Amino acid sequence: MFAAGPLRAVAAGLRAGRSEQTPPPHSTAGTGAGLYGAQGTGRYRASIRGEASLRILTAIGIAFPPFAFSQTPASAPASRPVSPSASAAAGPAADESNWPTFRGDALHTGESPATLPEKLALRWRFSSKEGFNSSAAIVGGVVYVGNDDGNLYALALSDGKPRWTYAAKGPIESSPTVADGAVYFGDDEGIFHAVRATDGTPLWTFQTGTQIIASACVVGDSVLCGSYDGGLYCLTRVRGDLRWKYTIEDKIHATPAIVDGLALLSGCDGNLHVVRLADGSPQRVIPLGTASGSSASILGDIAVAGTYGNQVLAVNWRDGAIAWTYEHPEKQFPFLCSPAVARPSVARPPPAGNVARPPPAGNVASGPSPVAPAGGPASTPPSPSATIIIGGRDKLLRALDAADGKTRWEFATRGRIDSSPVICGGRVYVGSNDGNLYIVDVATGKELGRFEAGGAITASPAIAAGRVVIGTADGVLYCLGG
Repeated sequence: MFAAGPLRAVAAGLRAGRSEQTPPPHSTAGTGAGLYGAQGTGRYRASIRGEASLRILTAIGIAFPPFAFSQTPASAPASRPVSPSASAAAGPAADESNWPTFRGDALHTGESPATLPEKLALRWRFSSKEGFNSSAAIVGGVVYVGNDDGNLYALALSDGKPRWTYAAKGPIESSPTVADGAVYFGDDEGIFHAVRATDGTPLWTFQTGTQIIASACVVGDSVLCGSYDGGLYCLTRVRGDLRWKYTIEDKIHATPAIVDGLALLSGCDGNLHVVRLADGSPQRVIPLGTASGSSASILGDIAVAGTYGNQVLAVNWRDGAIAWTYEHPEKQFPFLCSPAVARPSVARPPPAGNVARPPPAGNVASGPSPVAPAGGPASTPPSPSATIIIGGRDKLLRALDAADGKTRWEFATRGRIDSSPVICGGRVYVGSNDGNLYIVDVATGKELGRFEAGGAITASPAIAAGRVVIGTADGVLYCLGG
């Protein structure tokens, strides 16, 4: 079992010595129109960054020849469609040794196939003067993570020693993603960066209208990134040239999921957008009722995301039907983090009498099962045995039945949960603003241990190669392992 007590003491000691209606014509292909339209950001950032809320972050890369230049929208070429074969490419995915992107894969399952030791211990810590609100990536024995000081750090997974540092133009809340030898990420100045993974050499940059909090997605030879200017940009991976731009009427905080040649994006405009990857054309816009900054997780034809309207929604992204809606009967708080998906082999029905906290009486989980449109193919519901794990600003981590949204269990922390949970080996790892990284049994919701970091945790865990890497808002990055 996780040795909680000793780690709390060690952490405290080390901290003391810190060294988605009919779609409108949203897509603009091959132009830079609107790229520099500045938007006011103070009010929104007060609720997103100022309250240390969800960081839905990543960036994705590819191997590049040894050159470095800056590419801006003004010089972007005419639109070129993403190749059909490339449309199906989903980018990097987690394996035993690597966690290359936020949520682990293009479907945002939030599950790591790594093996962690039964007992975790503190392996190393790395300190910065500013906060780690960017979630780390782990590839090839190197940890890549952004910091509010404007630096992207590459650290050895083995001992935390710096390999290189890349200085961006502003704070980095966007989580890096690594693929084929390069790293992609955005910064708070609205610049999207591509750098070489081995040494941090800049490859190219692309300027958007304002800050980038959302993560990037690799799609064949293209990369997608969303910005607070309301634009979802499709760029070439090699040069960063603009292929197309899809625009929503509010900020983009969430990272799009990629499935069947489509990007599924939950927006701050209160819609789930289904966008064709080949040309950026809107295929469907599904109302969510209120703004969402939660990156949707995909289970077959169902997308699950939290909203600022205090709900978790399961939406059939093919026909627009709402499969179910979850809302706590008493605690009315928003959901900013992204859900994790526990597959049937991972999430088993909890045995009688072994539930960490019983579901509240009158728990609201409503909505019809997905119904296929007349003449259309039947949609595929998620497995009745699958489980959705999601935390909220009500300080609760909960497990919901993926088939109907009913509560399976709840686990209470002492702070709001903006950190997105990661599942590994039948356990859930999640941070809380109370300063703890919690380890909870997927099946029962029972606490198995915790690491007391002290500083608020809004970043999400990265798990690979027998290690857990997590940063805190007060500037400490921790690595736990055997």
